[in-house]
Amino acid sequence: MQHIVDAVADALNNAIHEFVNAYDETVYAVALVPSSVGYHVHCAIATEERLASCAESYKNNLDSATKQTWLRWANPDDGWFQDTHKHFEAASALLSDAIRGGELSEFDERIVEMLCEALSIVVASDAAMTDAVFSVTHGVEPQEFLYWASKINVDQKLERLQSEFAASQEAESQIEI
Repeated sequence: MQHIVDAVADALNNAIHEFVNAYDETVYAVALVPSSVGYHVHCAIATEERLASCAESYKNNLDSATKQTWLRWANPDDGWFQDTHKHFEAASALLSDAIRGGELSEFDERIVEMLCEALSIVVASDAAMTDAVFSVTHGVEPQEFLYWASKINVDQKLERLQSEFAASQEAESQIEI
């Protein structure tokens, strides 16, 4: 299965570097996003600039800064760049082949573990992304991002993530419906 891990790590490196070279934005998170049945993966990249823009699109009683706090770790659909599929075609094909060949099952927990291993390779090799939090998420439950981030990132990033996550939940409680 190491060939899948290596393919995902290569795809992620390529996607990140293409994004950084194309956009002058401040990356604060990178997530690998597997499909719910494991047949493909892509990445989502969160930036301060996209967060601010997304926050402005929400109409509620919160001020701009509080909206950004609320949305920071809410969901990769909220302003995260996700146009990375082309980089992951080979890795996704390897995942599909492993599932079709019986090496993995569609809902195999080892898939997420392999994605975490790929993320760890990228984190260890990319000094330019030292402030970004890396994780895996299916994009549905923010707690999932937090859980997998704890397997990949250094303690100071986790402390910041946990603090920001708590602030996000507090901001959400202030929304008037």
